[in-house]
Amino acid sequence: MEVRENLIKLCEKINDGHYKITPDCAEYRVFEQWITDEQIAVMMALTSMKPAFVPLIARKAGLSVKRTREVLHEITDIGLVVQVVVPKVGLEIYLLPPYTPGIFEFLLINEKFCLAHPEIAYAFHQHATTSQIEHAPNTPMGAGIMRVIPRSRSTTSAAPSTLRTTTAT
Repeated sequence: MEVRENLIKLCEKINDGHYKITPDCAEYRVFEQWITDEQIAVMMALTSMKPAFVPLIARKAGLSVKRTREVLHEITDIGLVVQVVVPKVGLEIYLLPPYTPGIFEFLLINEKFCLAHPEIAYAFHQHATTSQIEHAPNTPMGAGIMRVIPRSRSTTSAAPSTLRTTTAT
């Protein structure tokens, strides 16, 4: 598959300089098969974890407000951005989360999307292992980006789904 420079730039933006982005890295491969150029343009109009409003995002992405809102709803449903709605004033705020905790977890809890795109789980595994090699020795015990929550303590009953959302107790 041809390398998409706009996707490389998006991955670098999300990554915020933490690891080198290449077409072989997990951070690129998680999106490679399915993200559209329009979705990339909208995500590029966001700044990591800084609130943004639809009109500003539309202007930066070069799209109409209506189309920007539609794309934002698509990528929110997928799990790529966080939407905060203030219903009393009809305000929509959007945030671009980091890879972890953030995009990978939101993608993984979207069971239907993960089943359609199994490369997401493989990319997450690669991100959690290979991408973190340089940072792991400098990370204090218990402060890493990945922590295991024992299942016996994290769920109160067995859920019928193979993909579970757990809450620590």
